[in-house]
Amino acid sequence: MEKRIIPAVFVNEQLIKIFSELIDTNNLLKTFKFKLANYSELEKYSKEILISDELAILELEDQKQNYEQIYVIKISDSIKSQGTNETNISTLFAPFKVKDILEQIEKFDFQRDTQNKRKIAFTKFIYDPTTRILSDKEKSIRFTEKEAKIFQCLFSSKDHFIMKKDLLEQVWSYSQDIDTHTLETHIYSLRKKIENQLNLQNLINFREKKGYYLNKEIL
Repeated sequence: MEKRIIPAVFVNEQLIKIFSELIDTNNLLKTFKFKLANYSELEKYSKEILISDELAILELEDQKQNYEQIYVIKISDSIKSQGTNETNISTLFAPFKVKDILEQIEKFDFQRDTQNKRKIAFTKFIYDPTTRILSDKEKSIRFTEKEAKIFQCLFSSKDHFIMKKDLLEQVWSYSQDIDTHTLETHIYSLRKKIENQLNLQNLINFREKKGYYLNKEIL
């Protein structure tokens, strides 16, 4: 099996030396190998994982969001790094061991594999309940929590149709005598959102006396 390449971009000479030596012992890594790269070479590699240092990551400001996970190695306290709210960036502090990075990568792979098993595949689209994203190869949409609950109730309904009162009970925990205006407003907004962002017409439909249903054939 061909090993996947994980690119590493460094300014720090110490890190370049450490990873150069690690590359020479690639036989120790069963499923992936590291590749020292410069900024212009990154387009050749997968956007799964990137390893960098504090100075190099500053040059990648416009590309950070393209990666699923970035590990930034902090070597020197003289470099004052700013905190980040970006969920795809983790910091490893010196002194560190190479096995620390390997463990982080294994953890990332495990979490991603677990998440992929939860994904629901339609003919053209994939829905990820963890991120609440419905996507095909070109377009994607992220649902709010309420929108995601409505969508999941619709596609998981055993009877194909789901009555308004049942949706209210499952999404809002309302009793059946509550006014349905709240549900109808959310359904209307969800339809428009799907039409505008995914160009899907008539995905959510309603039939009198039977309720709402999802037209899965166009997904």
